[in-house]
Amino acid sequence: GIIEMIEIQYPHGRIIQFAKTPKPGRVKTRMISTLGEEGACQLHVSLSRKVLSNLVQSRLAPIKLYCDDLSDSAVNLITDDFSVGLYSQHGVDLGQRMQNAFDESFNDFSVDWVLLVGSDCPAIDRNYLKLAVDSLLSEADLVLGAANDGGYVLIAMRKPEAGLFSNIPWGSSEVLEATLAIAEEMELKVALLPSLADIDRPEDLVLLAQYGISIGV
Repeated sequence: GIIEMIEIQYPHGRIIQFAKTPKPGRVKTRMISTLGEEGACQLHVSLSRKVLSNLVQSRLAPIKLYCDDLSDSAVNLITDDFSVGLYSQHGVDLGQRMQNAFDESFNDFSVDWVLLVGSDCPAIDRNYLKLAVDSLLSEADLVLGAANDGGYVLIAMRKPEAGLFSNIPWGSSEVLEATLAIAEEMELKVALLPSLADIDRPEDLVLLAQYGISIGV
């Protein structure tokens, strides 16, 4: 068999995916009323795998998957079939965990830019990622992909901008607004990408079919 060498377009970029370790009752909690704990957990695995698959297929940059609990073998439910670097999230809140992940990547001096996504938005495809990277390469210091619920689905930067993750009301509809206000204070050039839908609430489940994700309800 011939081993296909996968050409990565930007070896000096990094794409980080944040995913919670799949534990029933601990993931996709807003879906539990509709899907039950097991169903919500299966949905989380399906979404995480879909996003990871999109990242891998984009062939844009090396991928790092950050989970909150690597000691749990349930992580394999997400990584199965993918060869991807696994890393541990650490920090007291989401902001600190993201800040640490960015810092860790930028500690490698060969890295030119870092892009981070969560696992709730299967609409993040190669075109969307490429849009983010092109914005960074042209002149943006910070790229944000807006989420329909007032948060963001993607954040990317060319150097670690401490401060973007502090004093943000995580989980609220003010996340994007608060982040943009900080970026303005820091005088960063910001590129805002078109907004995409997160799959977070029961009413979002109708969106799954278009991504080839089925759920047993």
